[in-house]
Amino acid sequence: MRVSLLCSVASVFLASAAFAQGEGEFPATLKGHAVLPAQTFIDAPTDAPDDLTTAGKYTTGKRVDAVGTVDEIAGSAHALGEIIPGSEVLDIPNRDHMRAVGDKVYKAGVVDFLSRRA
Repeated sequence: MRVSLLCSVASVFLASAAFAQGEGEFPATLKGHAVLPAQTFIDAPTDAPDDLTTAGKYTTGKRVDAVGTVDEIAGSAHALGEIIPGSEVLDIPNRDHMRAVGDKVYKAGVVDFLSRRA
């Protein structure tokens, strides 16, 4: 019993010492910025999966902006939808920023949107 207690205490001290050594300050200096023209593309590696060989997140020109109707963080999905051509707005009733994604309205809207992309 005493040996196992000592081993437990020793392992706690060793683990905390290892964690403390992992922390530290790493100063860095920004040497400059890369200025790239719009639509700068680099070919995907030859062994990349097919779904990752197309650059751009919204290559179809269509997207859905799903926002809870009581979301104070994301702002107005309708205002965003007006300035992005091809976008659709999905209101998720009575949901805020944290509860919108798990809502059944969100899930049904995503399935509907993706089924129309095929």
